[in-house]
Amino acid sequence: MLAQIDKQLSGATEAMAGYFEGKSYPDKGNAKGLEVAKNAMIQEHGTPDGKIPPRPFMTNAAKNSDKWAKIAESELDKGRTMDQVLRRVGAEMRDDIVRAIDANVPPPNAPATVAKKGSSHTLVDTGNGLRRPAFEVK
Repeated sequence: MLAQIDKQLSGATEAMAGYFEGKSYPDKGNAKGLEVAKNAMIQEHGTPDGKIPPRPFMTNAAKNSDKWAKIAESELDKGRTMDQVLRRVGAEMRDDIVRAIDANVPPPNAPATVAKKGSSHTLVDTGNGLRRPAFEVK
């Protein structure tokens, strides 16, 4: 019994979701060459000059931490390994980030931004960046 529990709980120890260094936007459009992780930080916290207001989509997603803990507990109860548990939790974390973005985080875009991109949805321009977070298990 203890060997089974030891095996179940060994391996991976953490799940992370978000935007990891090294992924950049294509070399076209407004964000050409900008690292997606840097843009995520800008969008989350805004710019010092206020031209881009904070839209705390990552903070909003993190409000689901109780749900993630329940998922982990449920997966452990099913006899899953820690690696399997954390992959399931990481995928849910990633999906919660996308859902937070899809919620159209206020404040609304400026009229000039809406005209420029043809949409009033905040945090989404081409759909190539912020709507594609990843997760890692370590």
